[in-house]
Amino acid sequence: MKISYDRILTSNAENYCMNHPEVDINGAIDIIRGKADQDYLDAITLHCHPDKKECENDQSYIVKQIIYLDRNNTPDVWPDI
Repeated sequence: MKISYDRILTSNAENYCMNHPEVDINGAIDIIRGKADQDYLDAITLHCHPDKKECENDQSYIVKQIIYLDRNNTPDVWPDI
C-alpha cells in the first residue's frame, strides 16, 4: 500500500482549481493544505492501526502489514504519523 501525500495534495488542489478557476495551483495548495494534511492522516488511519486486535471486529479499518509513507511532508505532520 502506498499513501502519497503529493498525490493527495495535488488532487485536492486540482479539485479546488476546478471550482475556483480564478485561483492558480500554487494559491490553491496554500488554501487546501490543511485539508490535504487531514486527508493524509485519515488515509494512514484507515490502512494502519496500532492495535490489530482492536481492529478485527471494526470494518472501518483495513490493516496492512506494509505501508509506504512518502517523506515529502511538512515537519508538523510527522509526529501524527
